[in-house]
Amino acid sequence: MRQEWIQKLNEYLGEENVLLNEPMSDHTTFRIGGPADIFLVPHSIEEVQKVLRFCREKDLPLFIL
Repeated sequence: MRQEWIQKLNEYLGEENVLLNEPMSDHTTFRIGGPADIFLVPHSIEEVQKVLRFCREKDLPLFIL
């Protein structure tokens, strides 16, 4: 993932809410799943909107868990 994209997401959400290579097993009921390239933890509707807009602009794949 491009460094400038990560910097922009850090601006939107804060560095503590932008996790790289995050094991999905920490976030699933059955404790399974490999690492997500980037795992975002938004805390408001506004943050979700910013992330969605950014991903659409950059044509990035997105999965909401």
